Amino acid sequence: MRPVFYVVHELPTVTQTFVENEWLAVHELGIDISVYALHGNRGRLSDPDGVWRAMEASGNFRFVRYFIAAFILFLLRIRGVFRLSVGYCESGKGILRWIFTVWHAIRLSAHVLASRKSPHLHAHFLGRTFEVVCFVKCILGSGIIVTATGHAGDVSNPESLRRLRALCKYSDGVVCASTFVGTSLEEAVGVRPLGTVHCGVSIPDVPDRIGCSSAARPLRILSVGRMIEKKGFDDCVAALSLLAQDAINIEWTFVGDGPVLKSLICSASQLPSHVEASFPGYLPNSAILDLMEQWADVFVLTPKPSANGDIDGIPVVLMEALSFGLPVVSSSIAGIPELVRHGATGLLVPPGEPTAVAVAIKRLAEDGVLAASLGRAGRELVSDEFSSLGEAEKMVRVFEFEVA
Repeated sequence: MRPVFYVVHELPTVTQTFVENEWLAVHELGIDISVYALHGNRGRLSDPDGVWRAMEASGNFRFVRYFIAAFILFLLRIRGVFRLSVGYCESGKGILRWIFTVWHAIRLSAHVLASRKSPHLHAHFLGRTFEVVCFVKCILGSGIIVTATGHAGDVSNPESLRRLRALCKYSDGVVCASTFVGTSLEEAVGVRPLGTVHCGVSIPDVPDRIGCSSAARPLRILSVGRMIEKKGFDDCVAALSLLAQDAINIEWTFVGDGPVLKSLICSASQLPSHVEASFPGYLPNSAILDLMEQWADVFVLTPKPSANGDIDGIPVVLMEALSFGLPVVSSSIAGIPELVRHGATGLLVPPGEPTAVAVAIKRLAEDGVLAASLGRAGRELVSDEFSSLGEAEKMVRVFEFEVA
């Protein structure tokens, strides 16, 4: 089987830990994995064991030779690259993006030449990483296999729909992180995905929960995500204000950083003293998992469409919360109902309706039997259909699919 080069946004991973979880799980199944990142340790090639591959330093003479060879191939095949470059010249920023993409495509091509193999290149997200791997295939020829994973906003709100269509048709196939995203992609560009591969999570060994009664102490609610419009944290703060009117004692922790954080803190500062909202900012994934296991009673994340049409797919943090048996409240939007099934594995509310969020939380606070039942069912669902090992096995089947 061909070696697989994952092309990702960041290394070390900070916000996209689900991508790292996938390549580690695929590696554990015996697949030769290398990772190329556009940011962080950019331009280098590493493996999942954390060992840098040969010829990483840009000053290495052997690597410079391969880079020059890749640049010459780029010049020879630049017309093909231009055919995939639709939509870049609509703005000055687009031109800079094209230069950035071409630089990484040439550099990654040099790594491929240095490996003396014909790898399978796989990009996560149908944006810049996808552009890079398609440009590499154009530079090096049809012996390279290129696939990608579509997530959510990269399909619903691409920078250029024409470019996304061109790249999807040029690639050897796309998988999607939810059925919803797969359907949206087919409707948008006329390309049917190879299938659905969720961003799986590890299943922790924890005991079943017994509910989330707030009689002895405040109800502890956890929310995690980037502090941006589409995550719906403003609706959560509004729901907390409504719950305060019912005299329910609550401690609600909002983990994450982003552009709307200050406005959320300002809104929460007006809450009465018997409810508490804390904003610790960014925390590493290990700390978030500890909060899920040892602190939280309920997990709440209520995404909604942003003003520019961007939406979530299936937030991985919802899978993590369910894996710990936490009862979950989320929105009936995008791919979330594939995971949070109303009344079975969690409670769903219409997006953008704080009153519905408050009602759902109050229901869980008052019905410990329901909360425990939802937690158990959610944990079983994640174990059966969203585990990292199971989804890695699906990815291996994608990588074994050789395109003529």
